[in-house]
Amino acid sequence: MPDINQLFQLHQLATQRAIHADCADERASQHALALGYAAQLDGLTYPQAGSFMLD
Repeated sequence: MPDINQLFQLHQLATQRAIHADCADERASQHALALGYAAQLDGLTYPQAGSFMLD
């Protein structure tokens, strides 16, 4: 799994590619990638239920 900085860069890159893509298929695939990276970032940056960070 990439570290948080690499995930953030991948998320930004996929978002920019989705915004500037020429065709709808490319926009949709890059948007899906950006959403996946965002979900991974959320998992790393926010503590999960039962985590020692919530105590």
